Amino acid sequence: MDYTRYYKFSSVYVIEFLKDGNPKTGRELFESCILPLGQIKENLYTNLAQPKSKSEFFDVLSKIEDDCEANSRRPILHLEAHGNDDGIANDNIIESADQIITWSELKPFLCHLNEISGLNLLVIMAACDGFNLTKVVQLTDRAPVWGIIGPQVNVDAGH
Repeated sequence: MDYTRYYKFSSVYVIEFLKDGNPKTGRELFESCILPLGQIKENLYTNLAQPKSKSEFFDVLSKIEDDCEANSRRPILHLEAHGNDDGIANDNIIESADQIITWSELKPFLCHLNEISGLNLLVIMAACDGFNLTKVVQLTDRAPVWGIIGPQVNVDAGH
């Protein structure tokens, strides 16, 4: 059986959720690798968003959902942020709990995006402890993602 027809990605969305002063690793990845690939690969849509706040981050996710639904896209979602056991943030110095996007807050958006994409959502967590997203993925839940790639440890920019 040819499984490639089921797991074919048609878009790459990069969300760089980092405050000014942080290395712009999402933009660098997008400009050096993803955008050029999108320019030569037919039917590959690419997009970079750089939200500055938690509310902007969720606005970006909503726009991605709308775009994927309207255009039948099957996305790879690449998130560049700071992370810890609880979730992600735009700075590694977290001064209050309302700055953190918890894994539980992220999950409903991912579930909806995964459903829109035909259960084909790949999430790449370029954040310290990004693999902790798996903490909210339960076998009895609706599948929030097809796959997750992320570190289980702290990492520096560029790794």
